Amino acid sequence: MPNCPHCHLTIDTGARFCSHCGKTLVSGAGDIIKSPKSAVITLLLCFFLGFLGLHRFYVGKTRTGLLQLFGLPLVFLLSVIGVVNMVGGLLLGLAVLIWPSIDFFIIACSKFQDSEGRIVAFADPNQSARVNLIAGLVVILLAVGLVYYWATHTDITTGLSKEQYEYLQKNLGVSGV
Repeated sequence: MPNCPHCHLTIDTGARFCSHCGKTLVSGAGDIIKSPKSAVITLLLCFFLGFLGLHRFYVGKTRTGLLQLFGLPLVFLLSVIGVVNMVGGLLLGLAVLIWPSIDFFIIACSKFQDSEGRIVAFADPNQSARVNLIAGLVVILLAVGLVYYWATHTDITTGLSKEQYEYLQKNLGVSGV
């Protein structure tokens, strides 16, 4: 009798789901069981509305979708009312925004699972490779854009934006900050 690759308990030969942990098992032919959910729709939802967790709702992961949906507003609220300082709020907010970015690459690599443990995969295996290439280019362009924006809008010696630097010089008479 084989063992479940997830919980390592004994399962019936040819079972599609583990009777102990409920996870989806690889089918008898060695193929991964694919989700009926579209990888393209999941990827687009993650890219445009990932910070709201809509891609997780789409594949049936309601709990983590709710965490993403309420995560960013909760961090903002905690920062505003002073429960966490602005630095802590910024770090928490970045963490909440990094989660969908990681999901995006997991989806692009056809490793994202729906609520029943099935892989949300692209219909054409070559499509996954194209999506990975496009995702990589998007990341590179975003990184170049952020570096360009930072270089053109901040004083490299102080780290202040040009507006902040000019405000300090004009209103406080500070020079050489």
